[in-house]
Amino acid sequence: MAAPGPRWPAATWPRALLFAGPVAAAYVLLAELGLRLASVGTQVSLLWAPSGLALGALLLLGMRLWPAVFVGSLIANHLAGSPWAVCIGIAAGNTGAAALAAAWLKRRRLRLGLDTLRDMARFVLEGALPSAALAATVGALSLVLGGAVPADRLGAAWAVWFMGDFTGVLLVTPLLLAIHLEPLAGLRRSSALPLALVLLALVVGVVAFLGEGAPAVLAAGLCLLLVTTAATIYGLPVSTVVAAVVGLLAQVGASRQTGLFAAEGADLAMFTWAYLTFMASSLLMNSAMQAERAQGQARQAALEAAAMQAQRLEAIATISAGVAHDFNNILQVISGHADLLRAQGAPEKPLDRIEGAVRRGAALCDQLEAYTGQVDMRPEPLSLQSELQAMAPLLSAGLPTGSSLRADLKEAGPRVRCDRGQLRRVVLALVSNAGEALAEGGGGPVQLRVGAGELDAAALATADVTGAGTRPGRFGWLQVIDQGPGMSDEVRGRLFEPFFTTRFLGRGLGLPAVAGIMQQQHGAVFVRSRPGEGTTVRVAWPVAGEEEL
Repeated sequence: MAAPGPRWPAATWPRALLFAGPVAAAYVLLAELGLRLASVGTQVSLLWAPSGLALGALLLLGMRLWPAVFVGSLIANHLAGSPWAVCIGIAAGNTGAAALAAAWLKRRRLRLGLDTLRDMARFVLEGALPSAALAATVGALSLVLGGAVPADRLGAAWAVWFMGDFTGVLLVTPLLLAIHLEPLAGLRRSSALPLALVLLALVVGVVAFLGEGAPAVLAAGLCLLLVTTAATIYGLPVSTVVAAVVGLLAQVGASRQTGLFAAEGADLAMFTWAYLTFMASSLLMNSAMQAERAQGQARQAALEAAAMQAQRLEAIATISAGVAHDFNNILQVISGHADLLRAQGAPEKPLDRIEGAVRRGAALCDQLEAYTGQVDMRPEPLSLQSELQAMAPLLSAGLPTGSSLRADLKEAGPRVRCDRGQLRRVVLALVSNAGEALAEGGGGPVQLRVGAGELDAAALATADVTGAGTRPGRFGWLQVIDQGPGMSDEVRGRLFEPFFTTRFLGRGLGLPAVAGIMQQQHGAVFVRSRPGEGTTVRVAWPVAGEEEL
């Protein structure tokens, strides 16, 4: 499963108002640059950057920003000298195309990082293509109806408009997405190669699109190689910058008919579009492949680490089971001899101490057996709410001074299938652990909450502990929350490892026992914690079937 992509932004009016002015101004500036390099009439450019800006702005800043796109397009076309009716038609087409594409991509759950081949294809085929086609249709018709372009040039106007919008979305929108996700990440690396690629693209691009003859052709091919290299090594953050430099120079060369684009008419338009489209497609494909390769390597490393950890814990469990069994036998011998001494009239006080030590040793063996899954379980349908209400006085009495219990048990929820004794052991261990964590910071409340819900395979994959028999379905859960010091990722990774503890007096067996119990009962454990933000532990048991109730 791929790592989750960036969240879609919240479309709020304050956010829209904050960015409306800058987006509209940027649209006008980019449109002015594009119109200066127009190829058909005064409104069509072979690389229309505002189309990429419009879609990127709506994807990143929210759909409520569409008025800024409309106003920017309206002003840009009016400054170009078009009648107001034509300006309104073009602005409506540009805005509607970007808004519909953004809404559709959001509905299709596009990952804004474009870090998979599926998302790259979805962006091109379901976003860029239809958006460019719609904008070209409305825009070309507006030019013809407004008299800016003769009717017999409608097809040519539509084709070049489509080409300009399509390449604009392919080149500019990924650049905005990359800047949003990780601003200039590649250029901030310790290596000088990313910056060198950008500067080299600038130099080679000048030769390719402003030079002449064979050197221009060779340099144009080298530009494509630079973009592909940047995409393969660094992904979107660097390759989009390199492509933007090459694309701008290519547009200048096409408008001046110099360098690689020393041609005329339809040949120039088609050749320019083919070059830019090939460059953008190579960029997106290689970036997606590089991202998927990195994700695959990360997953492989995680699987290998998990396998090594599982082997280590299995070895510890095997040793612990043997130790617990043998130690239990020794304790039984000690307890039996203590009973014999008591029957013979030996002093009570030493015998009481011996029996107390035996009980503590037996409890330790129970924890080891719980971790290794050797506890005799008798699952039955139980109400978490009822069990916790019955345990509340005991839980409160066991908390350290300065800590208190706050139980939100209003929601009854369904009955879960678990062993009553082991349920209580789990609750005691979690509440005790939370109380000890609070004691380090001067105390506070330990909060208990119960609830129920569905856990699918994706949700269970995020659990810190699951059993071999844990399956997706409906679960009842208990949540234990404390506002203690929290844990680092390193500590959290070893939380359920036996004999690991960060406390001076701890044995490191409470939470491993919880893990063993929940695995044996086909449950799951989720831990969320950060330093300074407290800890939340959620334990979930499968809901009891109707035949068990």
